[in-house]
Amino acid sequence: MPEDSVFKALLILDAWEVGNSCSEFGSTGADIDAVQLFQCPQQDFTQCQSIAFFNDTRALVGAQECANNYQDPDAALGEVDGGFIALQGGFVAGEFGSALTLKSGMVLRVHEYGAVYGGGDDPYSVFLMTNLDCLDSEDIVNCSLYLGEGNGLGDFIVP
Repeated sequence: MPEDSVFKALLILDAWEVGNSCSEFGSTGADIDAVQLFQCPQQDFTQCQSIAFFNDTRALVGAQECANNYQDPDAALGEVDGGFIALQGGFVAGEFGSALTLKSGMVLRVHEYGAVYGGGDDPYSVFLMTNLDCLDSEDIVNCSLYLGEGNGLGDFIVP
């Protein structure tokens, strides 16, 4: 992936392990409640300001063993509200607005509902994507960049 690529979307891929059981509130996979974008002036993380949440999403929810009603990708839109999409080995991807470009130093915060609230506690992987059309690419590596792994609330810095 070229360093000068323009990124507008984020992909969260659940690393759910087949065979894990489900909680009464969701799955043991990543239970994503919201994804938030922050701007931090001069990389001073004490001065970060929230500028956006996902406002467009796509999702594919894995169906292995867990059958529940937490499969609506719109549950990951907007602010943290206690609802979530249980990924169960699937993914959620989203944009913060078609005109908003993710710039170096911005912070992406993934709000996972998590085991504390009866949800899952498995890790998830986070990738930057050029846009949501990247999901339809034959080789997603050419339009994405791996940021890291998270569990529960996770912060990721755009390189």
